Amino acid sequence: PVPDSTPEIVLAYAGSDEQGLLAKVLYNRLVDCFLGLTCYHIQNHWRTTIPGEGQCEIDDLYVGLDKRGRQYVIPIEAKGHKDALSKTQIAQAISFARKRYPLLILRPLGIHERRDGSIYMVEFEPGEHPDEISIVEMRRYKLVSMDQIPLRRLQAQSD
Repeated sequence: PVPDSTPEIVLAYAGSDEQGLLAKVLYNRLVDCFLGLTCYHIQNHWRTTIPGEGQCEIDDLYVGLDKRGRQYVIPIEAKGHKDALSKTQIAQAISFARKRYPLLILRPLGIHERRDGSIYMVEFEPGEHPDEISIVEMRRYKLVSMDQIPLRRLQAQSD
């Protein structure tokens, strides 16, 4: 459980599609929480061309910084509860990030909102081909009001 920091006005107008999901991820800093980095939003729904491959669309793009100063590029493929994540689209995001930001450490993510409103975040190990992409880590987050957070139980857990 994560305290929902999404402004009410955003919840009222953002909708229940992929863009609404990405707004919740942004306002609740879920990319930062999941990766353990300080992350900065660059652009969403970026239509671009990958040299030698053709057009692609990046659902969302962040850059990040760790405590040692290393820099990361985080391309995101996002889907609402009616759709499934696609390895082909993730492979395109990986290819785009490798070519556009060759000096940054690549951490591709998939985000999927479930029917119950929970948000699954998946980090992928980049591959050259969709079949070579594997899952590094996956976590489920549920945005809830602060009074629904089991604080004593969470605080007693060790990493």
